[in-house]
Amino acid sequence: KKEQFGRVCEREGLEEMEPNYDELRALNGFWSEETCGALVKHQTPVVLSSSMTIAQAVDTLAKHDILSALVVNDSTTTTPASENGAARGDDKNEPNASPQTHHPKPVADSRAYMGMFSVRALLQVFLKDSPADFNDNNDINNSSNKSIKPSVTIAQDIVGKSFPTLYDLCTAHTPSFLAVLSTDALSEAVRFFANGTHRCSVLNSSSSTRTTIGTLSQSIVLKYVLTNINNPTIGAIMKRSVHDVFAVASVRAARGGGVLSVRETERVRDAVSLMMEHDITSVAVLDESGCLCGSLSMSDMKYTLKAKRQDALYWNVHDFMRALRENQSIAERGARDAFPYFATRMEKTLGSVVEKMVATRVHRLWIIDDSRHAIGVISMTDIMRILAPLSVSVDNADSLL
Repeated sequence: KKEQFGRVCEREGLEEMEPNYDELRALNGFWSEETCGALVKHQTPVVLSSSMTIAQAVDTLAKHDILSALVVNDSTTTTPASENGAARGDDKNEPNASPQTHHPKPVADSRAYMGMFSVRALLQVFLKDSPADFNDNNDINNSSNKSIKPSVTIAQDIVGKSFPTLYDLCTAHTPSFLAVLSTDALSEAVRFFANGTHRCSVLNSSSSTRTTIGTLSQSIVLKYVLTNINNPTIGAIMKRSVHDVFAVASVRAARGGGVLSVRETERVRDAVSLMMEHDITSVAVLDESGCLCGSLSMSDMKYTLKAKRQDALYWNVHDFMRALRENQSIAERGARDAFPYFATRMEKTLGSVVEKMVATRVHRLWIIDDSRHAIGVISMTDIMRILAPLSVSVDNADSLL
């Protein structure tokens, strides 16, 4: 069993050390105390019809301020491209994530969910089909001239031309999604999250027709962790410093400049392309001196959809981030007023990291030194791996205990 644990560490790039079996047993018990359905019982799920146009789907995501939603096949004459079940959700988006080893249970679903439509999927098509340079008689670098014809949008004029409806997009790309049952123990979802998946659908288990009752995310689970901070095992882990768990957690350090970043003078489109290329959801933003001055994420892209501003993807990152702040509500800005809301330090505790992530609704914090240079990044996935370390690649944690 020790050799098996060593192979897990080697495959995941973790420092091999003697596992704390008492802690692992306690964590396994903690995640088994609550069901997945209990954490989403107050949600109103958003489901997209396959007959929707891409523009209608984007408007729905923007209206509900979400990044993705399930697509249900409402066609009676065709076969859906996917029934439940690819091995990984559409937005796992974490570098160096291990291959998925824990698979969802087969779910019989008469509604025939086709997959997940997301902002990421939209931008993937946009990058492929849109011009590398914006040409609409606009000077993109001139901050006083950022107008564009209202009818020209990513959804309608770029993606919509190739895929008139969600059905066309889903059948062409066979997008996947992960699902758990409402009665499944929370440990089922935690295994997905420790592998890099950000969210999974929760399906009703009380009827023969599996319908979605909500979406469980890493953020929701970490809020649950904070409400259980008095749990002896959870409390002890949250008191550890980022430095103490650095090797074990597989926190990605800047090995020879390994933190993926863009300069604030670069275009947003190029930053999005970098995220896609490396399968991540955010990049660090550096000023002219190479110091961390911001963070640009896939979540930020939803504001271009709300405003229907295709041209915003051709702005420089500095102007985009400024416009983003101006268009955010006071509530959205509330927890982000103190710089740097997107950064942490090696000496900070994991508890402070989780609290900042939950309060600011970010999925990762950049680790900075005294000179404000980015030396690493810690994500919600890294936190989930700390709280469920063996679930990264072992279906049943008890197999090693």
